[in-house]
Amino acid sequence: MASIPCALMVLLICLSQDHMGVQGWIPTVFSSVGGDATLPCNKEVPPDCSSTEWIYAGPKAIGEVVIKGKISYTAFPHRARRLSLGSDCSLHITDVTTEDAGVYTCNSEDVYLSVLQVTASPSETEMEANSTVTLQCVLHTPDNWDGVDNGFSLSWADEKIKKLENIQNCQIKTPVAPLPCSITLTEELRGPNPVHTHTCQLTAGGQIKTSVSHTIRVKG
Repeated sequence: MASIPCALMVLLICLSQDHMGVQGWIPTVFSSVGGDATLPCNKEVPPDCSSTEWIYAGPKAIGEVVIKGKISYTAFPHRARRLSLGSDCSLHITDVTTEDAGVYTCNSEDVYLSVLQVTASPSETEMEANSTVTLQCVLHTPDNWDGVDNGFSLSWADEKIKKLENIQNCQIKTPVAPLPCSITLTEELRGPNPVHTHTCQLTAGGQIKTSVSHTIRVKG
């Protein structure tokens, strides 16, 4: 099979790190599937967080996750075990999933959570030499997240965290439409390297906000 030149066809500029709302800048927290996230409560609250209320709003559901400083099991019982409240009334989420992406409101102050995910096709982690694998990196964002300043980008990096551009055996492309924010890597598993690791990085303001790595081992 002929090698496929690897070229970054489109620099993915999706949205912004923050969203300008009526009341000012609304912060965005970035995380990745399986990672952790801490959402700050920017509203002044009592030291014991006894009056703290956290509400989650996503594409398919809305409900309270913290009521009067206590984790609520009513609206999202399957998520409650992954939630905890910090001493500063911030909301901690462990083992983050794509369902966690959305708008979180602490006592009327909003915080956005965006989640980075990488999927592989085929999904096997061990493959034959000269096989082809396609990795898709998607940033799941709240539906109403429409900021345009401080743009961010998604990119692929190799085992040495070197940005992939113009190398053999792979092709990088992005969708024409800006949403959903995603970037795809297709690679032919060639060469002497028995382990192929690629990392999808989310960069904003010149800094890596979050990343997800995927490793494939070549049989033989």
